[in-house]
This record gives sequence, structure tokens and C-alpha cells, in this order.
Amino acid sequence: MVELCQDKRLTFEFLRAHGFKTPRTLSVREALGLRRPRYPYFLKPWDGHASKGNAVAHDREELKFYARRIPNCIVQEFVRGAEHTVDVLVDFAGTVRCVVPRRRLETRAGEVSKGVTVKHAGIMQAAQALVEVLGAGPGVITIQCFLTRRGRSSLSRSTRASAGARR
Repeated sequence: MVELCQDKRLTFEFLRAHGFKTPRTLSVREALGLRRPRYPYFLKPWDGHASKGNAVAHDREELKFYARRIPNCIVQEFVRGAEHTVDVLVDFAGTVRCVVPRRRLETRAGEVSKGVTVKHAGIMQAAQALVEVLGAGPGVITIQCFLTRRGRSSLSRSTRASAGARR
């Protein structure tokens, strides 16, 4: 599970294979080869963390510029919406005991510095389903997602196990 969650390419494939909504993820070569690209795109290292090396490309020239500067660069569909961090508590039997979504209000170096707890059934159900499919736990599993204007939750960016929750 740790390898899967630390490699954003593998995370994307896993989420898609299991029916979760997630931003389309491409290699730089695939993105540059698109006949009808849909800018903006979100670029980041596939093995990155804490928002280091992230950039938004608004056109082909910016995509090429940032791709040369971001190590292990992947290209993702840009998702507009409220970003949430979700903590999922899993007991020693592998049962989800609690799901707590927090809307991110402010971040510093990729970490939430200000947020508000929200109760959103769609986010809570998607997070619980993901943790169950992963077979993650015991401990606190942290998931990041977006809630779009259409009210859909899109699992994105980082699905990670907190330090005490790795198998």
C-alpha cells in the first residue's frame, strides 16, 4: 500500500481501476501529444510531497517550460473545487470507525494550516470505500480530495497513510 500511495502514477491507475473519480493523469509526452489539450494542467513530481515542485500550465509553452524543471513530472487535469483532507480511523480488525473531512482554508508548504471540519456524506462514503479497497490500517489514513461545483468528490493528489498506519 505504501508504494502505491507514494507513486501518483500508480495511485491514478488504482483509483481508475476501482471506479473512483480522479483527475486524468498523463506523462509529459502524452500531454504534449494530445490533439486537443484542455488547459490548464496541474504539473507535479509523481513522487513528490508537500506541494514541492507543483505548477499550473496554462498553455503548451508553459507545459514544456515546467516539465523541464520538475523532476519526475506528471501532468494532471486541473480540478476546480474546494479541497478537503479526510482522516479515516481504522481499527486493528480493519474496520473503519470514523471519517472526518476538513475543508482546507489555508495551506503552507502543502500542509493544512487552517481548516474547518465538515460533514459531507459523499466525501465520507468515498473515503471509507477507498480505505476498504486499499485494505489500509490500522491507524489514521489521510486522503485528499476536491468537491467540485457539481457536488462530486474527486480523489486526487495524495492518498497517504499516516506514519502509524502503514503495513
